[in-house]
Amino acid sequence: MAETQPVPGPGPGMEMNMGVNWLSRMPSPWGKSSLCFQGKDIEEFLVEYKRSADHANLMNVKKCQEIRIYFARKEKHVLDVLKSYTNEDWQGLKRELKSLYMSSAEKKTYQPKDIQHFSTRKRKITKLLHFDTYQ
Repeated sequence: MAETQPVPGPGPGMEMNMGVNWLSRMPSPWGKSSLCFQGKDIEEFLVEYKRSADHANLMNVKKCQEIRIYFARKEKHVLDVLKSYTNEDWQGLKRELKSLYMSSAEKKTYQPKDIQHFSTRKRKITKLLHFDTYQ
C-alpha cells in the first residue's frame, strides 16, 4: 500500500483568524434591530457603527465604503455630495456628517405660535400618562 501524505493545513495562527473573521463581521443592515441611519441621532449612529467596524477590524477606507449600506434610502444622496466620502476620508466624513445633522438638531427652537398650536390641538386624555405627555 502506498502511504498518503497529509494535506498541509493553514499556517500557524490561521485557524484562529478564520474563526475570528467569521465571528467579527459587520451586522446585517436588513435585520429588525439592525444599524440604520434615518436622518436622526447621528452621534449615536456613528458610535454604534464605529463599534461594529472596529469589532470587524475594518480599516478607515473600508469604513467609508461600507457606511452607505447602513443609510436609509432617502439619506444616501447626502453621502454622494460629501467630499470626504468620495475621498474615503473617515475622519473627515465623521466631521462632515456631525456638522450636517447636528446643526439641524440644535435648531429646534419653538415660537409662541408653536406652543399655542400644540396646546389647542384636540386630544383624548383618558389616562394620567396622557396628561403627563400633554403637560
